[in-house]
Amino acid sequence: QHPGDLTQFDALAGLCDHVPLALRLIGARIAIRPQIELDYLVYLLSEERNRLEYLKVGERAVRAAIQLSYDSVDADAQRALCFITAVPGSTASGKELGNNFGETDFHQEMLLNRLEDHNLVYHKIVKAYGAGSPLAMFSPFELVRLFARERLIADVSDELISNFEKKSVGYLSNSLSQIIAHADDVELSWELDPTRFHAALRIAEKRGWLELVRDLALNLHVLYLSTRELDSAREINDTLVDLHLQSGDYKEAARACLRTAESLGGRDASEHAVTFARRAREIALAHNLPLIAAEADFATSILLHKLQDLPGALDASERAAQALIDLGHHVTAISPVLNSCKLALEQDRGERAVSWGRSATELADRVGSIDQRADAAFNCGRAEGLVSNFLRAVEL
Repeated sequence: QHPGDLTQFDALAGLCDHVPLALRLIGARIAIRPQIELDYLVYLLSEERNRLEYLKVGERAVRAAIQLSYDSVDADAQRALCFITAVPGSTASGKELGNNFGETDFHQEMLLNRLEDHNLVYHKIVKAYGAGSPLAMFSPFELVRLFARERLIADVSDELISNFEKKSVGYLSNSLSQIIAHADDVELSWELDPTRFHAALRIAEKRGWLELVRDLALNLHVLYLSTRELDSAREINDTLVDLHLQSGDYKEAARACLRTAESLGGRDASEHAVTFARRAREIALAHNLPLIAAEADFATSILLHKLQDLPGALDASERAAQALIDLGHHVTAISPVLNSCKLALEQDRGERAVSWGRSATELADRVGSIDQRADAAFNCGRAEGLVSNFLRAVEL
């Protein structure tokens, strides 16, 4: 009978975790204030810190109902319930809690089952591990989670919470490393839904645990590249780069972009890869890293060639070649110099092809391998022929 947007009732029910008492309390509030806008109610309940306080009408309150169930379990079970809210994603197995508390897995498993007996948590079987034992992941119901989080913050020092969080983040970081390495006895469903790893990453960033941030971001980056989730890979790369820039490791920031460009280029995603190669060049130039800037230019050239942007590929290749020559890295310069000759030939730019062809021949004869000398001579000969220097072309 409410005149407002009835589609908001679904949102309200979700915020109440579909708990009958919470729904009745919201119904009572609407009955008391029949003209209240439903989207405004959604707004009020969306703030986690105030939700339990708002779900109270007269003597009836969701918090009081949860408190009764909470008081009916022993102190160890209460501790498990509170600390599960400090686990990334607020879901954990007995194995994970045992690791974080330094206690046996099975003891934590029994505590979690005791909590489920009192309708404070629920579980989901995700896999079998070890000798075929089922692995159950336990999560508190949403309103219970808010209650347990309140109790944790009120009753436990931030230092103890931080120590627990660090063990939990480390546990997930190790699990992700096992997924990347395709280790046995690891929860592979996380590979399909890495939500908890992102939650762990956010906690590590907030706490300033840079080594854990780096490890999680790097492995998530590898995971997303392997599954071709390019937007996610780009976001994680930005996290990695920002981390390196903040710590003053500018070289590694540029290298992170180059690694991503190389990985994407090898997965037929050259258009995305070019973005990373150019970002690497920008970082390198901004922080006086000319060698990496040249490497980024060469990578950009190769990628642009795949995309049929021949003028852009030639410009990038020429920048790389000239920079390496100027830096005195003559062995490394041979490839981009020769590449510049070939790109100029593809576009019938005779004079530029001859110039780079002669440079390639000179460098290869002086410091190159036999194959490089042959390749340089052949393409320089092609360039000489293009500008009608036929005798020189035949000699080469």
